[in-house]
Amino acid sequence: YGYTKRSTFLEKTVGDLSCGSGSFLVAVAARKSTLLQRLVAAHELSSEYALSLLTGTLWGFDLNPFACYLAEINLLISCLPFLFDESGQVCGSVEHFHIYCMDVLESTSIEQVYIPPDGFDYLPGNPPYVSAAEGADNLRYRDKVWNSGIYQLLHQRWDLFIPFFERNLQFLRPGTGRLGLIVSNGIETEGYAERLRQALSSRYRLLQIDFFPGLRLFQDAAVENTIVLLEHCTPDVGHEVARRKHLQ
Repeated sequence: YGYTKRSTFLEKTVGDLSCGSGSFLVAVAARKSTLLQRLVAAHELSSEYALSLLTGTLWGFDLNPFACYLAEINLLISCLPFLFDESGQVCGSVEHFHIYCMDVLESTSIEQVYIPPDGFDYLPGNPPYVSAAEGADNLRYRDKVWNSGIYQLLHQRWDLFIPFFERNLQFLRPGTGRLGLIVSNGIETEGYAERLRQALSSRYRLLQIDFFPGLRLFQDAAVENTIVLLEHCTPDVGHEVARRKHLQ
């Protein structure tokens, strides 16, 4: 009964398309690991199956190979309780994690690896903030993204979080998938985010928007942030979005 009650969460797939060292994935893995340890201790499932859930339900993508390496190490730590028996002897192994060093904005990138065919159940993330004016290399990259032909929400001098947001939407499970992204507060009023705002309000069920006026969530970032939480389904008539303003 214990596993049946919790299996809905334990079997959910979680992806982060800009995972860095894996902070969001590690938080999910830690929660799953805690529940799995209780179930293993109660002999409701095996350590092998617990490992398969931890390694087979989490996906991370990043351009930085060292960040991907750190993400794998951090996830491995969450698996340690299932790799050793009560006497301290090795009783299991991890063949691989779904951590991939690649550019997810490229049109054919994710086709190279396995991802859930119906999309991810959850997609948390903190996409990079790069404005249109930041360097010649960035302009060439923007042209590459624009010419890929897989984005419909790019508009005016868009910030890089726009294609990242749309890419997340493309890989979110229809009907029940949920997304939570920390992005630049440019999403609130900037003209380049107009198409994105229109798509979010008409095609998706916005659950909550968090505003941080005058606050910096990240010391090394030159922008203020907004957090958007949504579900991949059309909103009901009369649906109201929870709005939270954080003043400190």
